Amino acid sequence: MQYNLSVPAPQDLGHPHLLYAGKWEHDLCAIPRTLHSHTDSMEFVYVVSGQGICELGGKHHPISSGDLIVYNSGVLHNEHLSPSAISMYCASASGIQLPSLPPNCLFVDDILPIFHLGAKSTRFHRLFDLIVQEAASGDTRSSAVCQSLFFALLDMTLDVIDAHQFSDDPDSKKACSLGERIRSYIDVHINDKLTVPEIARTFGISTSYLARVFKQTCGCSLASYTVRRRIGEAQTLLLQTNLSIVEISHQVGYDNQSYFTKQFTKLSGVPPLRYRKLYSTNLQ
Repeated sequence: MQYNLSVPAPQDLGHPHLLYAGKWEHDLCAIPRTLHSHTDSMEFVYVVSGQGICELGGKHHPISSGDLIVYNSGVLHNEHLSPSAISMYCASASGIQLPSLPPNCLFVDDILPIFHLGAKSTRFHRLFDLIVQEAASGDTRSSAVCQSLFFALLDMTLDVIDAHQFSDDPDSKKACSLGERIRSYIDVHINDKLTVPEIARTFGISTSYLARVFKQTCGCSLASYTVRRRIGEAQTLLLQTNLSIVEISHQVGYDNQSYFTKQFTKLSGVPPLRYRKLYSTNLQ
């Protein structure tokens, strides 16, 4: 059977470039991550099987088989088990530039980036699988083939986003609460030496009220959130740069490298250097 296709004019997407791709089984060999974001890239995650929780800016959303999660650059995120194993494909890319949007962003901030693919899930599954298999093959032109396959994935993702961006689902809208404004302020100044009294003065509230409002909004204490954010940034630097542990600890706000290593190991399960050796695999 023949299918005739009319090809639309190409959309201006900048210069997309696939950085890495992989598949992770979260009961066996997952990359242990805490809250993190990608400053100069964006991430695409497809849930193959299982159920979990996607944490976005302090809010938790259920994810399950057939879901596509698209993380714009700069968006804080993490995935958790809930309660069983979860299998996911993941790909990261840079160089994406849509008109009227920041670099490496596919939609405006008030869209919930979790898309239930339904009947389209099989096609996404196959495409992610092809990319990962080709990347693992190590053939001479595997990188070029992966880039071409990623262009197809990007176009399919944009089709999904177009179908969802006018949704009236109230869960896709962000509430501009005091707690979220405090969280946003901390995110901007995460590597600074912030203190609770300084933050409270910035918002004209008491330290006790600050602590209560923040925990109500984000589900954890301000101190816990700050540590998770800094370690998340450190994980990203370990995976995507060649900076030394000393340089990374200073860059994420720790003057004491020993204390940084202790906090990192507590959250990640392994020390920083071991983490880099285990999980730093980029697609060249």
